[in-house]
Amino acid sequence: MRISNTLLPTAQQLIQLLQEFEGQLAEDVVRGLISLAPTRHRVALSSGTRLFTYCALDTLLIPRLLGEDAQLFAQPIDESDAVPYAITAGQLHGPDGVVIAFPQVHTAEAGEFKGDFCPYANLFHSIDDYRLWAAKGTVPTQALTLAQADHLALDYAQHIHKHAPKVCGCGCGM
Repeated sequence: MRISNTLLPTAQQLIQLLQEFEGQLAEDVVRGLISLAPTRHRVALSSGTRLFTYCALDTLLIPRLLGEDAQLFAQPIDESDAVPYAITAGQLHGPDGVVIAFPQVHTAEAGEFKGDFCPYANLFHSIDDYRLWAAKGTVPTQALTLAQADHLALDYAQHIHKHAPKVCGCGCGM
């Protein structure tokens, strides 16, 4: 399935939305994406750790930030069966036709990402399912293929790693 590349969200937009994490270590960013309560979005890391996240995009961000393989699951908003997808050996594997809604939120202050972005960053079985949901929505969104959303997550993870503080290894933060 092809979705137009015209005006796709950029890593810079995601950086701005997640500005509360700027200059932090990837592990600290991951902590901010984890929900302590069960959600429709799950990550099973190859290390055996199982996590809940706030939105479908977070499921892609976590393994990209950690550089770890993962089995990923997101239950569409219509509460149908969860869609399985995975990142193995750095490659995304998932069903064709799946899309993720990317909310058109322009700025987010600390803590608002979870409330202003995540409730609308949902996964859908198809572009048709997305369009039905989006037509009723109050927040404008843009459909991204799973591959486009993963590319965005990978670009964001690379930015975080590039701008992370240097750590000496003893835990002192230097």
